[in-house]
Amino acid sequence: MIYAIQLDKALEQFLNKNYNEDEDLELLALFAAIADINNEQVRKELMDSPLIQGIYKDAKKLSLDKEAQLMLFGEELEIMDRNTDILYAKREGRAEADEEYKEIIAEKDSIIADKEAIIAELQAKIRLLEKTQH
Repeated sequence: MIYAIQLDKALEQFLNKNYNEDEDLELLALFAAIADINNEQVRKELMDSPLIQGIYKDAKKLSLDKEAQLMLFGEELEIMDRNTDILYAKREGRAEADEEYKEIIAEKDSIIADKEAIIAELQAKIRLLEKTQH
């Protein structure tokens, strides 16, 4: 099962302390960290939780790793380059541009699906971590 989470809303709720008493505050804190790992208020409040501390350290390491950033954004840059080429080809009236555009859309959809799978995997890990805390 895939869940959609509005990270911007989670960050807003966390920062404004606008949440119900029965909500899982560690999970809300995790979503806030995912939304903005560099927010000073988020970082200060996260440092009280051992679970969040470990996740924060891993996320911070990843956010500072230039190689990881390049891998995450490399495919998107390739797509942008191809889109530029396709737009040029369409202006020149090339028929093959339409087929290439469809391939790029399919590739973009694949990237989105991969990222959704990563999110689902992280959510499963979060649930597992939650179970081990109780």
